[in-house]
Amino acid sequence: MTFHALIFLGGFLFARMWGAAERVPVEPGPQTTVIVEPLLEDGRIDYIAALNRRLGEGVEPGENAYIDLLATIPPAELEGWWVEGAMPLLGVDRLPEGRVLAPDWMGAEALEVVSRPWRAEELPGVSRWLDEHAAAIDAAAGASKKAKYFAPLVSNAEPPMLHALLPQLGRVRRLGNVLRARAERRIAAGDLEGAWGDVLSIKRWARLVSREPTMIGKLVALSLEGLSREPTEHLLSSPALTAALVKRVRADLAKLDPLPSPLVAISEGERAFGLDTVQWFARGGLERIDQLVGLMNTPLGKVFDQADSERRADVLRRLPNPLVYWDPNVTLRVMNRYYDAAAAMADTPTAHAAREIGDEIEQETMRMSGSLRGTLRNPAALLRAVVQPRTLVTQMMTHLTISLIMPAINAAERTKRIFDAYTPLQEVAAAIAHYRVEHDGRYPPSLDAVVPGYLDAVPVDPFTGVPLRYRVDDGGRAVTIWSVGPDGRDDGGGPRTEGVDDVSVRLAPPLERP
Repeated sequence: MTFHALIFLGGFLFARMWGAAERVPVEPGPQTTVIVEPLLEDGRIDYIAALNRRLGEGVEPGENAYIDLLATIPPAELEGWWVEGAMPLLGVDRLPEGRVLAPDWMGAEALEVVSRPWRAEELPGVSRWLDEHAAAIDAAAGASKKAKYFAPLVSNAEPPMLHALLPQLGRVRRLGNVLRARAERRIAAGDLEGAWGDVLSIKRWARLVSREPTMIGKLVALSLEGLSREPTEHLLSSPALTAALVKRVRADLAKLDPLPSPLVAISEGERAFGLDTVQWFARGGLERIDQLVGLMNTPLGKVFDQADSERRADVLRRLPNPLVYWDPNVTLRVMNRYYDAAAAMADTPTAHAAREIGDEIEQETMRMSGSLRGTLRNPAALLRAVVQPRTLVTQMMTHLTISLIMPAINAAERTKRIFDAYTPLQEVAAAIAHYRVEHDGRYPPSLDAVVPGYLDAVPVDPFTGVPLRYRVDDGGRAVTIWSVGPDGRDDGGGPRTEGVDDVSVRLAPPLERP
């Protein structure tokens, strides 16, 4: 029998034996709901309004890059209710016109071609599309220079935070692919100045999107930064690279702010999402567990032999409600302890220290699960639970909520640490390219050769604390710079594949890249 089935059957038994119980209300405060206002009409905390108020403070329409991003999205792709709710928050009554970017060529084959330097004759349709939409692409690239970004959260369903629509996140990656495609075409044509402008626009958009309050938003920002990685390598590898341009590239890279860890969102949207969901749970019955688990793609519906979700929800509403024995305040306090620990990971200076915190959080979750399962399998413990059902139901709901809602913190932090490794690698690659331009096309024999003329010191590997690795390849025609990656094992700077965890940058003539 599944764990969720035990929750249902145990709750049904308690409710049948004791009848109606007095529901425990959510008690707003710093240890439970964290904030105490603004409020929805039914008295719940309005987390969406709170986030919008904080994130939108001081952002005027003319300086908000998000409005320019929306202008690239075809109106048909935006839900009417979302537009109606978002426009007042943005301070506008309509979106700018004439900048729509809806490429129809982004299949796997085309994306593979445009991820390297390519010429117009290879993909004439894509090249023609880029030319026809040059003004719109330029406008979107120019908007990346804006200093502010506010993307309002808008929802039309319960629980509000779970249903807040984020139409921009998929579309900004589409914009990133457009800019990357044009940059790679420009590299092949020798227009390195124009190419760097497109690559830098991708990087700037990544930093704007990193201000999203959700973990998914910050992960999309990291993926945008990833889109800029290969064209940066290709540009630095180009024989047409000049000393003036490489100096500009290095100066521009130095001005870019580091991207925040996705775990920064724990203190922003992720905590609000979790607490909002619990307060919604606390006012309903079994049908709300079913709805949430269904939304999380966990088939609780299989426990009940009902094919139709609406019929199943109706059945659940008619059953005795075990959630009357649940103290949601206990769950909220436990969740906040988890959120606090996860947020602390973002401030740790080393990957090892962050991993230790993440492992402790995961182990605590496992201990909670083991304790609950032990109770369910122990007749004496179950007997005590029958006498005091609130303890067991609260324990069950706390475990269920945390297992469904808490994000995969170790995976998110690992992704950020990998991108952190690319920052010094890119810095070193630009310095090496600068050396090559000023030394008749020759790469330095070692990283020591670029210190102090091009670097103050060799950057350290963020995973080990020792200097980054470097190797001259192909008789001096190429170089590889690498970090050993999260596993701490040196795989020789090989490309990231199954079993190879190194993080590397390779500078090589474009036609000879692996």
